[in-house]
Amino acid sequence: VLVAFLLFAAILCKHHTDHCSNEDYDVIILVGFAAADQTSISSQTHLPKGVDAFSIHGFWPTVSNPKVHCPGNCGGPGFSESKIEDLKPELEKLWPTYMSRGDESFHQHEYEKHGRCAIHGKAGAGTDHAITDERSYFTVVMDLFKNLDYENTLAKEGVTPSTTKTYELNDILNALHYGTGKLCTIGCCRGNDGKTYLNTITACFDNNLEQVSCSLERVHYDTWKCQGDIHYLPMP
Repeated sequence: VLVAFLLFAAILCKHHTDHCSNEDYDVIILVGFAAADQTSISSQTHLPKGVDAFSIHGFWPTVSNPKVHCPGNCGGPGFSESKIEDLKPELEKLWPTYMSRGDESFHQHEYEKHGRCAIHGKAGAGTDHAITDERSYFTVVMDLFKNLDYENTLAKEGVTPSTTKTYELNDILNALHYGTGKLCTIGCCRGNDGKTYLNTITACFDNNLEQVSCSLERVHYDTWKCQGDIHYLPMP
C-alpha cells in the first residue's frame, strides 16, 4: 500500500530549527548521505576517495518534534583522534566528509555535538552494542549503518541508481519501508542544474538501538523538498 505524504515547496535544503539545552531525548536518528548525488547538489563538495554508495552523516539523539534539534554539545571528554586512528580505513568508506575541511574536524564535530549526548543517555546500555565512549560511538554507529545496507535494500525493490531514470517520493519511501520493515524518511536538495536529488536517508532508533519507524511528522518534515522527479545517481 502506498503511503501518501504531504509535501511542502521550499528553496533551501535546510529548515529553520529551534534548539534547547535539555540533554534528554526521545529518538536517535541515523542520517546517511547518498554519496554520488552530493557533488550535483553543491559545487563546494567533493566525492571522497573510496566512499561507499551511502555514507553516514551522523547519529543524533533528538526529541520527537523534528523542528527542534536537541540535545547537542552534551558534557564529556573532548574528541581524541588517536582513539579512532585504527578505524580510519572504515571511516573513510562509511563516514567521510564531503567538504574540504577534512575528516578529523568532521568527526570531532559529530562526536562532541552528538556522540557525547548518546553516551550521556546510555544508548544501547545493557546490550552488546552500548555506546559508552568515543570509540564505541563510531564503531556501533558504523555497524548499525552497515546493517541498513541502503544500496541493496533499494535495489531489491527496483530503485537503482541511474543517470536517466527518476523516482517519485513514494517509490523510495516504500522501497525503504518494505526492505527494512520500518518507516524511514528521506531528504532531497535542488542541484546546481535545477534538478531534485536524493540527499539523505534517515532511519530512527530507540535507546536500545533497535530500529523503529520514524514518525509521520518527521517524514512530512524531512521530505518537504522531495517533489516531482527525484534523481538517484550511480557512483562514478
